[in-house]
Amino acid sequence: VRMIDTTTGIRIDLVDDADFSMFSLGTTVLTTDARELLDLIAQAIGPEGGKITVRGHTDALKYRDPSRVNNWSLSAGRAETTRQNLIRHGIVRERFRRIEGVADTEPLIADDPSDPRNRRISITLERS
Repeated sequence: VRMIDTTTGIRIDLVDDADFSMFSLGTTVLTTDARELLDLIAQAIGPEGGKITVRGHTDALKYRDPSRVNNWSLSAGRAETTRQNLIRHGIVRERFRRIEGVADTEPLIADDPSDPRNRRISITLERS
């Protein structure tokens, strides 16, 4: 978990690594650890009043059949799954401004597009 103060608000990045994944590989299914983490995040940001943007990011690994699933659909689906999970944990629907999937276009580790840390969810809490 990384927190970054941006010009629009606070961004919380939930970053995969070699030992932790938010989602089962290649799916939009949250892991148990990720569900627990999102519960804690919902508790922390629940009292705030700002709008929320959820953004899904992937690494650059390609799929065998990109016509069925690809990094664009995967990143958007993961952002939507995150939104749904935050709603289940008390965040009201009206707080969500945008849900975005940006695939592998904004890597965290630019010199290694396949690095697992490029797979992440960004939750931006705008200043009210």
